[in-house]
Amino acid sequence: MRQPPTKYEEAVVDCNCIIRAAIAKIAIFLFTNAREINTFCL
Repeated sequence: MRQPPTKYEEAVVDCNCIIRAAIAKIAIFLFTNAREINTFCL
């Protein structure tokens, strides 16, 4: 039987979920705004 997760482990899981959500949002933002961003970069 598995030990219940510690507070530290729970915090790490929460952080990973938040980071993944943030990366997904940034990726979607970059994808939808790629044309405008490319004109700024060039």
